Amino acid sequence: MVNDKTSPFPKSKRITVQGSRPDIQVPMREITLAPTRRPDGTIVPNESLRVYDTSGPWGDPGFHKDVGSACNLA
Repeated sequence: MVNDKTSPFPKSKRITVQGSRPDIQVPMREITLAPTRRPDGTIVPNESLRVYDTSGPWGDPGFHKDVGSACNLA
């Protein structure tokens, strides 16, 4: 269970990478991986893993909209 309410994806951060043109920024999540313990006991660090972030503007910490304002509930 995730107790940190400030980050919906612990051990990750939202980043952007340049697309096929300089004006295209592709949202990604960079996930920090735990190190691997080998059978002989040595610890090997793992590189971060980047995955496509499908959360749209809701994943951007600078985006502050009320989801209810987009719906006509009256």
